Amino acid sequence: MEIDFIYEGDYSILEFDECRSYINTYLANDAVIVPGYDDERDYLAIETYQNIYPDRDVAQVQISDIAIGGGGIHCITQQQPNP
Repeated sequence: MEIDFIYEGDYSILEFDECRSYINTYLANDAVIVPGYDDERDYLAIETYQNIYPDRDVAQVQISDIAIGGGGIHCITQQQPNP
């Protein structure tokens, strides 16, 4: 078993209590949507997901405003399987 580590975003710069988790993603049919927080560690999350899912496009969306409400990309999406 191989384990990939993903670092959390930097909490020391936050004005609000929010969860900065890079594992709260959305897996689309051919893509992975990864959260971003305008944080220097955002690129590490992209690189990690590119290594885990080499056959999928990896895109990052800045979600700091969503995270303030306690959610993330996976929390606010509903997947529909490809028929």
